[in-house]
This record gives sequence, structure tokens and C-alpha cells, in this order.
Amino acid sequence: MYNKVMKKHFLPGISHPERKGILILLLFFVLAGINVEFSHLSTYSGNYSHYLMAIGASSLILAYILPMSAFLRYLMKEWQLSPTILWVSLVCGLFIPGWMAAYGNDWLLQVYKAIIPAKAFLADWGDALTAPVVEEGLKAATALLIIAFFPKKSVRQTFFIALLVGFGFQIMEDISYIAGASFTHLNAAIPQAIDRLYMSMTSHWAYTSIFVVACYQLLYEKHYHKGRAIFWLLAAPVLHFIWDSPLNPNLFTYAFYGLITAIIWFDLFLTLKNQGLDR
Repeated sequence: MYNKVMKKHFLPGISHPERKGILILLLFFVLAGINVEFSHLSTYSGNYSHYLMAIGASSLILAYILPMSAFLRYLMKEWQLSPTILWVSLVCGLFIPGWMAAYGNDWLLQVYKAIIPAKAFLADWGDALTAPVVEEGLKAATALLIIAFFPKKSVRQTFFIALLVGFGFQIMEDISYIAGASFTHLNAAIPQAIDRLYMSMTSHWAYTSIFVVACYQLLYEKHYHKGRAIFWLLAAPVLHFIWDSPLNPNLFTYAFYGLITAIIWFDLFLTLKNQGLDR
């Protein structure tokens, strides 16, 4: 009887002991992430003004945190999702993929330097060649682990989890950039915060939700639009690549590529909201 219940409510191959293993793995990575993130912040040295500026400038990102939090709360109620899913996904998004991506980006860049002799090319294209691979891969891996952990599986829940993981990643990345600017030069903190606020409009939360839903459908769904899923799968890393590349040199192109990202994300969201694709 127990085995029948397990097969009915869990993805194939995910047994109760394996869920315990996933929980232990997530806890380990979260605790490691907390240590790495706060250790990194503690390395900054400066006077009272630097710390005050770092806190004040970082508070500007509340301009997107609060509306996104309200939207996530709406989705949780509308789609009848557990608050546990919200908190687990957000905490994991805050403390798992970010610090791993920092090391992963550096490592991959060193690999490129070993095989590509053109230093000027890597100076221009290095971020575009590393971030879409490392960051999207780590955010997706984090989200898929969370998805595998929870007994109920649905594409809407997958979207919700991925959105939260990307949102958490975005918050930690923004704080890191703003803190770095605050301790480098006081006058750089507010402009950096404004830049991060602007870029957050269609960034990690959008890429992650698009990419992970595509992964989920291709891996686990039986009835879905394959062409659309493949398009979503490719769209997120390609848009991330363009965003970090010299193909995106000014505010006009930022707005243009941001609009494309927003259109693709809204297409995905409205598909889930209006067509009821729960499985």
C-alpha cells in the first residue's frame, strides 16, 4: 500500500529516502551559502559612512522586492500553493546558486583563457560566455532539486519555485554589487543601485522561470507543446547571453531586450494562468 501511494504522489524514481537526501543536500548548500555570502560581505573595510551608504543604497532594491513579494503572495493564494514552498524556494534562491555561480564563472573564464588567446575578445565577451551557462545551470539545478523534494508536482508549482529561486538570486547579486560599489567609492553606490534596480525588471527571475518550466515539461510532461517548450529552453540563456554581451551597449538596447524578455515571460505566465496546465 505504501509503495502504491509513493508511486502515485512522487515523480518516478523519487523515493522517500531520496527526498531526505535532497533535503540534506539543500540544507548543506544553504548553510555553506550563508557562510560564504556573509564572509564575503565582512571582507569590506571602511568607515561608518561606507556602511551607512551600503545599507541605504541597498534599501533602494525594495522598489522591486515589495511588488514582487505581493505578486508571489497572489500566485500562492491563486494557485493554492503551500507557504512552505515559498520559503524553501526563496531561501534556497538566496543562498545556493549565487555563491556557486561566482566560483563557477571564474572557473569557466579561466578555461576560456586557456583555449582562447585573444584577451581583448574575452574582456568584451567573457561575461556573456560564462553567466548564461553557469548561472542558468545552477539556478535550474537548485529549482529542480526543490521540485523533486516536494510530493506534489505541477507545472504551475514549477513556475512558482523557479520564479522564487531567480528572485532570491537577483536579491543577493544586487546586494553584492551595491555593497562593493559602496566600499569602493561612496559616490558610486547610488548609481549602482539604480542600475541594479533598472536591470532587475526583466532579469534572473524571468530567465529562471522560463528555463526551468521548459526543462520540467521536456523531462516530465506528457502533454505539452514541444516547440514552445524548446523555444523557452533556448530563449532564457540566449537572452542572458545578449544582455551581458557587447550587443547590449546602451539604455535603448537594454530596454529592447528587456521588452523581449518580458513578452516571452508573460506568454509563459498567461499560458499557465489561463489554460490550467497542472498535471
